[in-house]
Amino acid sequence: MALEGKRLYCSAKCFHMPSWSSSKPSSQQEQREKDDKVLSVATKRKPGGRRAMPFILGNEMFERLATFGLLANFTVYLVEKLHMDQVSASNMVYIWSGNGDGDFDGLDTGSPSSTVHKTAARLRSMHRSHQSSTGAGVRPCSIPFGVDQFDPTTDEGKRGINSFFYWYYTSFTVVLLFTQTAVVYIQDSVSWVLGFGFLTVCMFFSIILFFIGTKFYVRVEPDGSPFSGIVQVLVAAYRKRRIELPADGVFDGLFYDPPLKGVVMTKLPLTDQFSIQQVEEVKCIVRIIPIWAAGIISLTAITQQGTFTVYQAMKMDRHLGPKFQIPAGSMGVISLITIGLWLPFYDRILVPALRKITKHDGGITLLQRIGIGIVFSILAMVVAGLTERVRRASAIKHHLPDGVAPMSVMWLAPQLILMGFFEAFNVLGQIEFFNRQFPEHMTSVGNALFSCSFAGANYLSSLLVNVVHHVTGGHGRPDWLTNDLNAGRLEYFFFLIAGMGVLNLIYFSYFAHGYRYKGTAVPIQDNSHVDVEFRSIKA
Repeated sequence: MALEGKRLYCSAKCFHMPSWSSSKPSSQQEQREKDDKVLSVATKRKPGGRRAMPFILGNEMFERLATFGLLANFTVYLVEKLHMDQVSASNMVYIWSGNGDGDFDGLDTGSPSSTVHKTAARLRSMHRSHQSSTGAGVRPCSIPFGVDQFDPTTDEGKRGINSFFYWYYTSFTVVLLFTQTAVVYIQDSVSWVLGFGFLTVCMFFSIILFFIGTKFYVRVEPDGSPFSGIVQVLVAAYRKRRIELPADGVFDGLFYDPPLKGVVMTKLPLTDQFSIQQVEEVKCIVRIIPIWAAGIISLTAITQQGTFTVYQAMKMDRHLGPKFQIPAGSMGVISLITIGLWLPFYDRILVPALRKITKHDGGITLLQRIGIGIVFSILAMVVAGLTERVRRASAIKHHLPDGVAPMSVMWLAPQLILMGFFEAFNVLGQIEFFNRQFPEHMTSVGNALFSCSFAGANYLSSLLVNVVHHVTGGHGRPDWLTNDLNAGRLEYFFFLIAGMGVLNLIYFSYFAHGYRYKGTAVPIQDNSHVDVEFRSIKA
């Protein structure tokens, strides 16, 4: 990192780019005219504001109903209706989810493609080589798109943005509760065809709502790829890699600080290491990458909630009274209830109390929130393993049909509650971290990167399942993940993920300790061009 820092320093020191880069303006008057034009675009645009919100949030809600409505009970469908073994079914769920989280299409192209897959599921013509979803093509773009509808330079616009975030995450929770209760019940107890058909209708409503609201939307014109500046900095750093820094660490010189493009209203502060906006943006991304990588491993624990936790529930007593039976795919509701009860307490009571002690606005830092979440994911996997050990022993002891243990499915509640705390700390912490730490014009990239974390976690889970399935067992013994849950050792698989979590926590703590948060962005007020002079800059 020190070597890379010197290279970036040199790229800032001598940021005379090739012919394809921006050059210094010929006069200050020309630059003032360009900056005035940029500010004019930013101040004269008329945001869609609250008028656009019903269409954006409605599109999101119906799209989520279709996507999560299929995923909530997908494992049960594959095992009970398509008669897959649990390893193959898990791989299907992981790959389907991974493709959905890692796919990057536009806001208006994700929905139709997802509809095809809902219809395909309804027709029961599922084949692994054709499974994917572009629901995540919607989600990384929807938050920045919703924020674009408000003017962040006004008090009303700021209030509108805060309101949008509140309704966005509230609607998200409501949708998850509905899919894991009503939709799962329809699929399990009424008709799979009716259940999947309802999801298809939801997706069509999502498309219709999005296009009906077209006349209300504000469209911020793109200013080219956000990655072009990154490439310029890396090329400049490579070309200047042999430039030696002063031995005393002192450099007197002028740094060209070019104007921002488009309608970006804030500028990253200059630090004591480098200069100019593009270099600061690269620094932000370089610092974030190790944190992002740690997120992939931590999210591996939560991906088990839709697969092996469901298998556990299917082999336990799920009756509530003599007639009603809890669907196995509905057990995740416990995590959602935990989040719903914890967040108000955390926000209204715990954060103010912590704020008095730490003097930090959030009570604790974002990285501390993420780290606490990792601890909860480790505890959840340990408890899951211990619960599975008890369930397996009970099932073997009583020799009941289908290997169902005579113990209540509510034994799964502790691990699901811990997983809810993991989501409340780690998942929400990551969302806020990526939104705050990425440069202003790259927030959609930050949201997409978070979706890639889930995609990576699903792919890693699939790899882990296949390795464990083929490596364990032998000598007349079944592998840990054999199709007969009572003959396997699922608890060892949970303990393995917990062990990976411990190593990940050590890795995360190392990089989090040295992480430097992005400084407060500086509003652009003086639109005249200024060359910034630095003295005594430390490498």
